[in-house]
This record gives sequence, structure tokens and C-alpha cells, in this order.
Amino acid sequence: MKYWLNTLKAALLLSGAVMGAGFLSGRELVFFFGTEGFLPFLLIAGGVLFSGFAAVFAGGGMPAGKAVGRFFQAAFLFADFVFAASMLAGLNELTVQAGILGGTPLLSAGACVFCFLYSGKGKAGAGVLSAVLMPAALILINVAVFSGRTLSYGGAPANPLTGIAGACVFAFMNVFVSVPAVSAGARGLGKKSLYAGAALFSLLTAAQAALILMAVRGAFSADAALPLLSAVKGGAGIAFGAALGLGMLTSFYTCFCNVADHAGNLWGKKGVAAAACAAYLCSFIGLGNIVKYLYPVIGVLGAVYVGMLLYSLCSARIKTAASGDNNLISAKGRNNHVKKEQKKQSEKTERQRL
Repeated sequence: MKYWLNTLKAALLLSGAVMGAGFLSGRELVFFFGTEGFLPFLLIAGGVLFSGFAAVFAGGGMPAGKAVGRFFQAAFLFADFVFAASMLAGLNELTVQAGILGGTPLLSAGACVFCFLYSGKGKAGAGVLSAVLMPAALILINVAVFSGRTLSYGGAPANPLTGIAGACVFAFMNVFVSVPAVSAGARGLGKKSLYAGAALFSLLTAAQAALILMAVRGAFSADAALPLLSAVKGGAGIAFGAALGLGMLTSFYTCFCNVADHAGNLWGKKGVAAAACAAYLCSFIGLGNIVKYLYPVIGVLGAVYVGMLLYSLCSARIKTAASGDNNLISAKGRNNHVKKEQKKQSEKTERQRL
């Protein structure tokens, strides 16, 4: 029972990190997959997502090298800040498109206030929000999908290579931006549950993305600021708004907590407040612009990170320094590696003595 419960927790934790404003609105999915022949590429993306998170769970942390570790720490902060701003941008688009509060961006401001007050929970708080809010968000988003127009898959994509590239960038981007919060929330769940949770999450992500893209294509809404909102009407639109709000809040905090931790360590509560205000101001760049110009950059960073992490795993050169976020998940794996090295050194010393 504990194994299955931990597996579900892991899957929801990953979902809370990935299924934010860009995903649930369809804006991010349309950009990376288009609306023609997307099913094979969603399966590829699911496979890359599983492989990427499995690598993080197996090896944990940073590739070897102090300079490399510092670079990725800074890159994580950049990626999490960009995603936090994009979640608020998605909420701003929702207030405009749905005419909430006359289009005034007060909901995103309220989200900033909530996450500022909740930031004391740290990265572990992301797991609690995901477990509570993500099931409701997924139920509501599917109410919106199935209450909309006819679902449509479409024909073959114009360029399969572009589809493969988009799927990989999408997957690596979501792995990379999720590492700090996911690694903290995953502690204590057990390796088997983490791998099973990653597999369940990957299947869920591919299936949910397929349904959203089918709804968007069926309503010819790919060019809208929030494609899925344009594809649904009436009560379904209300369900979509509620789902986007819950998903945005969960993903915003999951990304923001890493930025808040660093800002809080440097400047205390004033630093956390300044980070929230900066994310709010940057959200006015617009969800479409953030997805188009910044998400691909984070995807490339994610591909480099996963590649270097796999290299470190294969060469048994995982960083052993116990310091903050560098330890991420697999302290046990690193400790075993250290013990093996110590045993080898001890045997070598004994042979020299004899």
C-alpha cells in the first residue's frame, strides 16, 4: 500500500511541476507539437521525460565539477524564474480572455501574495500543493476538453524531424525546470516508487497533452492566446478557468520556491518579496513570447544537463560534496560510491603495507 501511495505522490509531484499555464492552456503544446500528427511525438516526449527524471532519481544532483555545479545552479534559478513568470502570464491571459475583473491582473498578484506567504514551507511545500490541487485541476481540465467541440487528431506532420526535435526540447525543458523542487519532494519516497511514479507521470502527460491538442485542433483554435479556452464554451470555459488557476498556482509555487529559497538566504523576506514582484512584472512579457523565445533555451539547457548527468553516472564521478541543493536526491547512491572508493583505497594501503 505504501509503495502505491508513494508512486502516486511522485506522479502528482511531477505533474504539479510540469502541467502549468502553458501546458494546460495548450499554448506550450501547440508551439512544440503543432496540431497535425502529434501523437507519435507525444510518445517520444513521454519516453524522454521518463528517461530524464529516472536519470535524476538514479544519480542525483550535479554532474562532476565545481564550476559545472555553479553553472547549473545559476541555470536552475534562471529556468525557474522564467517558468514562474510564465505561470503568472498565463493567469493574466485568462483574466483578459475570460473578462475576469475587467481584465485587471489581480489574480496573478494574489498568486504572488499567496506564494510569498507560503514560501516558508520551502521546496517540500510543492509536494503538498501538488497532492491537493493537481487531481482537481486534471479533473476540471478534462471536463473542459470533453465538453468542447469534436476531438480531432489531424494528418501527418509536414516535417517529422521538426516534430522529434520539438518533443525532445519540450521534455528536457520540463525535466530541467523541475529538478530543484522535485528532488526535494522526492526524498523518502523510495527509488522503486520514484521510477514507477515517473513512468505513470510520463503516460499521463502524453495522454493529457493528446486530449488538449485534439480539442484545440477540433475547434481550430491553435492561434489563440489560450488555445483551449478558445476551444471550449459556457460551463466548460468555467471549468477550464478553474483548472488553469489551480494548475498555475501549483506550478508557480513549484518553480518559485527555488528562487525564493535563494533570495531568502541572501536578503530574507525582503528578497522573497522582491523575487515575487520581479516575476509579476516579467509576466507582462506575455505567455506567447515566453514560450516562443525562452522555453527553447531552457530545453537546450535541460538536454545538456541530462547528458552530463548521464555521463557522470556512467563514469561513476557523481559529486559527493554534501551541500544544499547539490545533494538533490540520491545521497544513498553517492554514499555507496564513496564507501566503494574507501574500500579500494584501504585494500591498496594494506597491500603496500604487506
